[in-house]
Amino acid sequence: MDLRGNVALVTGAAGPIGAAVSVRLAGLGASVAVLDRRPDAVAERIVSTGGHVLALTADVADQHSVRAAVGRLLTAWERIDIVVTGAEALGTVGPAVAGFLPEAARTSSRAVADLVVLAGSAEPAGMEWPQRLADQQVRLDVLAVPDGPPVEDLCGQVLALICRPCRPPAVPVGA
Repeated sequence: MDLRGNVALVTGAAGPIGAAVSVRLAGLGASVAVLDRRPDAVAERIVSTGGHVLALTADVADQHSVRAAVGRLLTAWERIDIVVTGAEALGTVGPAVAGFLPEAARTSSRAVADLVVLAGSAEPAGMEWPQRLADQQVRLDVLAVPDGPPVEDLCGQVLALICRPCRPPAVPVGA
């Protein structure tokens, strides 16, 4: 799938799963914002492969830090189409991106925005705000991450969710 023109935000991007997802999204043409306390190594890796990247230094446990990072992302690229985050970051990342995903879905060539949550269990806490977005052309996927799976397998699962065919945009009644 060609993700050119899409902007992805990946939290925990310096970790093995976040880094693998970030590099693969960039390889598919997405502009990737890598958010972590130390995002530089993965950002350099993406640049070295010709990808378009924005390194965002932030701590997902700090709401102010995350909001500032998302503000820098929006100033640079004006949109967010795809968010890949760990369940532990929902409380801080969610409020910072929730208002932008429905707008991205309306203007995206894919007619949808994606939120992929990586969780230790199938039903993580803090899912109230993402579930509200489902009525606004935002696909919400919760991917249970068991202990010790191969990183490439998880990365492949995340990309399969993002790259699956999109449902057509809703057509207003009477149109």
